[in-house]
Amino acid sequence: MIILFAASLVTSHDLQVTEVALTGEPLPVDKDAAPLVLHVATLAECHNMAYASYLISYGTATDVVVATGDDSDFPIQKPNIFSTPI
Repeated sequence: MIILFAASLVTSHDLQVTEVALTGEPLPVDKDAAPLVLHVATLAECHNMAYASYLISYGTATDVVVATGDDSDFPIQKPNIFSTPI
């Protein structure tokens, strides 16, 4: 399943996601609902968030959608069919 929004994890069980679109890392990483303790510098370090274009590899989670489309931190790039000259 591909995530289509930015979400904050409320609960998770053995959740692993592939963040290749964000980090280039092809292997799944663990995600959990634990609150962040320290200031987080990058989106990839947010273990309690799931962003658009992540691929859920394993596990389950309950989340709260915090942003969609262009309002998310990592928006899905949609092709602009009107910008291509004919």
